[in-house]
Amino acid sequence: MCVAFSEAEKNELAERAKIAKYVAPLKDFDLTKESDQKRISNFRGVPGTTKLFRSYHPYKPDRTKFETEHERMVWVAKNAANAGIKCDLALSGNEEKHAGEKYTCGGKEYTITIPDYYKSIIANKNVLYVGTKNGKTPTFDDAIYHSDGETYAEWIKELVEFVIDDAHPAPFQIHCSLGSDRTGSFCATIAALCGASWEEIAENYEATTNLQIQEFRHRNVMKYHLKNMTGVDPTTCKDLQQVVADHFIKGGYLTAEQIEKFRVKLNDTTEDTTIPADGDNGEAQGVNSIKVIEGNNAEITIYKTALGHPTIAYTLSGKQK
Repeated sequence: MCVAFSEAEKNELAERAKIAKYVAPLKDFDLTKESDQKRISNFRGVPGTTKLFRSYHPYKPDRTKFETEHERMVWVAKNAANAGIKCDLALSGNEEKHAGEKYTCGGKEYTITIPDYYKSIIANKNVLYVGTKNGKTPTFDDAIYHSDGETYAEWIKELVEFVIDDAHPAPFQIHCSLGSDRTGSFCATIAALCGASWEEIAENYEATTNLQIQEFRHRNVMKYHLKNMTGVDPTTCKDLQQVVADHFIKGGYLTAEQIEKFRVKLNDTTEDTTIPADGDNGEAQGVNSIKVIEGNNAEITIYKTALGHPTIAYTLSGKQK
């Protein structure tokens, strides 16, 4: 599926691709500023909530070829501790076995260390390894291409039930490895259930580009995720919260009461925005498994390889990254 862009949108797309292409050295981050402390760690709130924060992995490095990786680990821990995180929603499985392993970045050797705030979460049994119930750790493929399937719905059900359990206090942290795509898809669903607008969801996802580790993120990935799930285009949907809630309610995965309790738990307010048990989510629309987004000197492609694995690539001035 090809999407046409206005001239202004093409220019913006090209500029964002340039940002993604550039690898920011550590000196580019002013870590005395909260904005850069959060940017380097991919740490930010999830739209529609005040007690859910998304981030890079709390302690396991992923991109050690970049000199920023150790500081990234440091600031994930500091930001999470400052936010008072009490529970963790892990989308990449249990990585505790890696504690004590060595890694090198920026010419220095470091040891993977579980931070104190996270040790407390583990000790209090407040980590949810999403996929424990169905035996499958979340994948990009299921979260994006099969967001309408039973597996993804079961993950959301497991996550909601964990959050609303009184044994698990807020605030919550959610992450995969980079805190980008799996995290992005779950956060898009959660944000929609909690009443966030499409624009808020899209901007939140695209913020990962600002890590500047050659990872480009465009809102159309989340558009695909939500449309594939519900059959409704989120960019034109009049009530995205209702549409997404209906998907899980009508599928028998969640009740309206569970969704409302979930929304309240993730927020400071108790304002009543209860989801009706049955709403009108519009007519389903077919979607493609291949998406190509073209811009001025930039092309972003989301596709499956011959083996069915997902790949995200972008091209800037004819050079693939």
